[in-house]
Amino acid sequence: MSEATWAFCLDIGGSKTTGALFAPDGREVARAATGPGALSLGAPVAEAAIRDIWRQVGDGRPADRVLLCAGIAGSGFRDRVAALSAALLDFAGTRFVDDGYGLALAATAGRPGALIAVGTGVAALQLLPGGTFRSLSGWGFPGGDLGGGAWIGLQAVGALTRNLDGLAVASPMGQALADALQDHLGGTASAIMERITGGKASDYARLAPIVLAAAEAGDQAAQDIVRRAGAEIGALGEALTGGSGVLYLTGGLAAELAPAARAAAPGLDWRPVRVDPLRGLLLLVENKIAAGPMLPRRG
Repeated sequence: MSEATWAFCLDIGGSKTTGALFAPDGREVARAATGPGALSLGAPVAEAAIRDIWRQVGDGRPADRVLLCAGIAGSGFRDRVAALSAALLDFAGTRFVDDGYGLALAATAGRPGALIAVGTGVAALQLLPGGTFRSLSGWGFPGGDLGGGAWIGLQAVGALTRNLDGLAVASPMGQALADALQDHLGGTASAIMERITGGKASDYARLAPIVLAAAEAGDQAAQDIVRRAGAEIGALGEALTGGSGVLYLTGGLAAELAPAARAAAPGLDWRPVRVDPLRGLLLLVENKIAAGPMLPRRG
């Protein structure tokens, strides 16, 4: 980063967007948050989130002296990344990476290592020697991001509808959880249908805290969902690392899901951490690490 260039770093997800402006000396000047901006919602939504943060932190500063670096959910949508970059040409430069990349850089200080971030969705990254990295999960809701907050909410809705229909299940839902989910979804059958058929990932993720609290209170259905979420995260960790070594776990649901993930994959050294992805992205802007390309996915 040149002496006169500022850095605008963002963590853009399916539930919220966080951004900060850094001075040329690396000092954080301002930080702000706004709503979701994942590329699964479209490039215009992502741009709107970025512009909102910039209005809050830019303080009228000319964008043409600012480098923008963002970790964004849905970075695999290459056409949308290109459209978003084209819409932000007023900045001195733009760089978009996987939404877990900043977290991985912050957790490992740019050294080789592996990390899974669990929030609304799931991002798994392994930093390799030489700066290359590979990414797993992050396929998007509802078919991917297994074990994340939106996935937990989706499983809860399925369990609720089975409960309301009186179906026999191995892990029955208690009345307290059923009532809490129904209240959140509008109470009536028609309201529930409206909410679940039109729901986005962030809508389903809002159910995750209800499920986690119910699991802690002993609800069998909630405990089964948490166990299965941990199994998904555990399997992902084994695929990412080969089944051994240190694996950093971060994100809004890391602490709650760490025990279940550890039980599912005991061969890994699970290390829940709280790190700032924006500081990790700043390393990229400052060229303090050798960032190589992402290795191609299968398929």
